[in-house]
Amino acid sequence: MINVRDLKESELVFAKSLTDQEDWSNSTEDWNRLFRISIPLVAYDGDNLLGIATSFDYGNLGMIGNVVVSSNHRGKGVGQALLKEAMKRLESCKSVRVHSNMDVISFYKNLVQPPVEIETRGGDTLKVDFDPSKGEEVTDVYLEGLTRISFEGTLKEY
Repeated sequence: MINVRDLKESELVFAKSLTDQEDWSNSTEDWNRLFRISIPLVAYDGDNLLGIATSFDYGNLGMIGNVVVSSNHRGKGVGQALLKEAMKRLESCKSVRVHSNMDVISFYKNLVQPPVEIETRGGDTLKVDFDPSKGEEVTDVYLEGLTRISFEGTLKEY
């Protein structure tokens, strides 16, 4: 059973090993700093560590990053468990941003159910609706609110 708890300082070596496997170049100093200033989480099953995530609570704004699951535990709900716990820890934030690599955007897309409300820099709310049923593609995107067309066409991941 997958559980999520606060990362212990003794587990920073595990966290660094995961980001090293992804070639993210997080140093030991980086992880020591992340341990002090973030909400570091670890997913585990019994004595096995499965993945990590960091989150930051800046009051109105929350941020999630460094979500990594060990390669032999991917596709088993570990990342989703980490994100759900991170979101729970940030539930007092007005909005939460996720820092991620584009090659895993489909993972995050599957956690969002449309419509999504986005607050613009000007303070307006923009409602974004889309059809999530097309697998890896996001199609039929609709915007509701004060906006202008800033892109028209097709975006593809490579």
